[in-house]
Amino acid sequence: MSARSPWERAPGEWSPRITLLERTAGDAQHVSLRLDAPMLGRLYGYEGSFAYAIKSEGQTNG
Repeated sequence: MSARSPWERAPGEWSPRITLLERTAGDAQHVSLRLDAPMLGRLYGYEGSFAYAIKSEGQTNG
């Protein structure tokens, strides 16, 4: 017996929707994530920005 999500058998119009948007803003990456379910509305949301860099091993911040 396997554990099933309660949404696994839900018809398409009742299934939750995931929306992910990414964009760059200068040197930063902006991310927006939303999980919405019909009739229930927004279940989860996140928005944030971050910057990243690729550094050689042993390289420090500064």
